[in-house]
Amino acid sequence: MKYTAQAEKLNEILILKDSQIFDMLSERGKSFYFPKEWIIKQTEEANGKSINATVWVALDENKSTYILKSMSESISDSLTNDSFSYAPSWGLKELRNHWKQQIWMKNPSLKWNLGFPIVTSGLTHALSIVGSLFLDKEDTIIMPDFFWGNYKLMFETNFSSKISTFNMFDGLSFNLEGFKEAILNTESNKVVLLLNFPNNPTWYSPSVHEILEMKEILLKLADSWRNIIVMIDDAYFGLFYEKDTCKESVFAYLNDIHKNILPIKIDWISKEDYAWWLRVWFITFWWKIASESIDVLEQKTLWIIRSNISNTNRIAQEMLMKTYKNPKYPEEKKEHFNLLKSRYEKVKEVLENSRYSAFFTSFPFNSWYFMSIRLKGWNAEKIRKILLERYDTWVISIWNDVLRIAFSSVPLESIKKLFDNIYEACQEY
Repeated sequence: MKYTAQAEKLNEILILKDSQIFDMLSERGKSFYFPKEWIIKQTEEANGKSINATVWVALDENKSTYILKSMSESISDSLTNDSFSYAPSWGLKELRNHWKQQIWMKNPSLKWNLGFPIVTSGLTHALSIVGSLFLDKEDTIIMPDFFWGNYKLMFETNFSSKISTFNMFDGLSFNLEGFKEAILNTESNKVVLLLNFPNNPTWYSPSVHEILEMKEILLKLADSWRNIIVMIDDAYFGLFYEKDTCKESVFAYLNDIHKNILPIKIDWISKEDYAWWLRVWFITFWWKIASESIDVLEQKTLWIIRSNISNTNRIAQEMLMKTYKNPKYPEEKKEHFNLLKSRYEKVKEVLENSRYSAFFTSFPFNSWYFMSIRLKGWNAEKIRKILLERYDTWVISIWNDVLRIAFSSVPLESIKKLFDNIYEACQEY
């Protein structure tokens, strides 16, 4: 097995200090490492900076965590005697029923049978369950070239699968030709896709037209007797700001089209309801097959949960149900949406200034908390360091020439200052 540089570094320490421990490790154990050289290290370096454009949560205008009041109120009265017992391995039935209804409500294009959402403990846990169910060693997972770094840890390291990417953008649009070519070039009879919209880290969501084109591409492939697994990472579903952006999940458009296409929706309350710390996620299956077959998939999922973490957090699930019953909840969600949308619109307005284009341009973005910029000939890590040390500003470098910016944590009045600082740092460098 080939190890990453960070894993090799850890292995070298063991070989030097206690080689017998290294010999005890499995091949998978030798490949494990914690990626502290990336975002986590950058986060540690930036505590206390006045402009914080890195946090993957939302902050209010006073830089406090932007949670719903109805959520904080539910904390004080959420505990009952039952709260101190275990939750069922599949999660609380009331919450699962609620979330199933939410999926139907938010995705009116759904027409076919829908599995019963199963509660998991975070996105990584949910994706790992799907990987355990469907990925064999050396299987290839197709996804856009912009993706969450943790995918590599999960799929390449944990499951010894391969990630194959295609260019996400064709100009300002989703690269449908690249998507089609990547799929058609797959030699295996089992095609595995991972789609994440709004996309992390660009925060681009496709239009309805683009999703319908993806659907047709997949349908033609399924007609040739290829089995297609579509993992749909809906981690950032909900904050769609533009009229022509599709407001539904890809999951909704893959229903009732072919028995050889299995879409799996992976979503969570934690981001949609500004409750990042609760770690309440769901896996929902849909397939154009018998309900008994969906039940089998759910039973296998429960086995993985039971053998892995036993069960999920009961108190978090109870707190969420109390929040949903709070009459203030809908209006507070609307207020939060409006504030984040105003920051999004301010970023769009600021970036219309042509002077920035001398040093950087933005990738297409139309949704959620973040956006990313590509630097023109400058090293992103160098610019990040200059911003950190001389401009009291905190951003994340994700590629050699790409900075990720979380406008979700930047007050409106600081957004122009943020981009001016990046401009000045590039000019200085």
